[in-house]
Amino acid sequence: MDRVQRLRQVEHISEAPRLNLRIKNGNSSHYNKLLEVTPTGLVGSLRNADDGHVYFGTLKHSMPDSKGKFTVLNDFVLPPF
Repeated sequence: MDRVQRLRQVEHISEAPRLNLRIKNGNSSHYNKLLEVTPTGLVGSLRNADDGHVYFGTLKHSMPDSKGKFTVLNDFVLPPF
């Protein structure tokens, strides 16, 4: 399924259950932060895609492409251990 098809599937969802995750581990600035996941994705996502997927990882950006442009990889960046 491509991105356009996925967006069509989730665009009509306005009211649905939400998953709330609270960060309780680590000494970072994210400690005790509340993450809200909706059917369209993570609220306040770095990717800002609203495609129904949520990606967590330790990298914010990809390596630059041939034009020097970076791609945001994750919705939420986890601190290194």
